[in-house]
Amino acid sequence: MTDVTNERINGLATSIERLDANHSRVEAKIDMLIEAMRTLARLEERNKAVDDRLTEGARTMHDLTTRLHILEQHQPGLLEMRKWVVLGVLSVVGMMAATLFRMVLKS
Repeated sequence: MTDVTNERINGLATSIERLDANHSRVEAKIDMLIEAMRTLARLEERNKAVDDRLTEGARTMHDLTTRLHILEQHQPGLLEMRKWVVLGVLSVVGMMAATLFRMVLKS
């Protein structure tokens, strides 16, 4: 019976050693998983920041598109007004030149 008991004890000791080795490997794998989860959390934060920036950029682009559309609608009127202003200035300059020319002829 002593031989059977010793064999069982040796078998249990061997099983405990294997379990201890497996436990160490499992702990190492858990540490690796924890680090991977931390890395994923950091990447998720960066992704959220990039997504926020893209949303802000899209909103700004929409606002600029709206402003451009308004400018494009008013542009023909602005061009017409510019033409009238230029013609008005040229008319005033022409009248002043005619007045000066008449003054020179009278002298």
